Amino acid sequence: FRTLTPGAASFEGRRLPIEEFAFQLGMRPGAVEARQFRLVAANSQIETSGTMKDFVSPALDLKVKAGFDVASLASVDGLKDVAGRLEANAAATGKLDQLLVSGQISGRNLGFQRIRGISLDLGARYERARPRVLVESLTVGYAGGSVSARAELGLAEGTESWLAASIARLD
Repeated sequence: FRTLTPGAASFEGRRLPIEEFAFQLGMRPGAVEARQFRLVAANSQIETSGTMKDFVSPALDLKVKAGFDVASLASVDGLKDVAGRLEANAAATGKLDQLLVSGQISGRNLGFQRIRGISLDLGARYERARPRVLVESLTVGYAGGSVSARAELGLAEGTESWLAASIARLD
């Protein structure tokens, strides 16, 4: 399925112009495959592909790639003085009770009002078997310095969480 002409989606008075929407699904015994899911809107895009096997005890192998024009998306909600581009890659693999979700997000030339030129790099993962979120790397930079961090957030009762951060130059 693929749209032939651009359209729009509306929700609570907000309108999002949609340039392209496409998907292709496949089914075989015991599995469904998303060969393609693509949405292009507001100078941004999301693409997903993957499979789900074994409907009794589902297992996923899913990949997501996205690019977001922050200013275009923010304008849909009426926000102004926002700038930059975010890129994201993520994957979800494994049976649902052992699910592993990992991803990276990078942002360039991010800004809000008078604050401009911010960069962002984040690498993180979620482990269902050991309910935790691990921030493997986080760096936020700007002309006056940067902050880097690593962290673990325990999601189960009684688990520990920690944060290690460093600041380089603050002008």
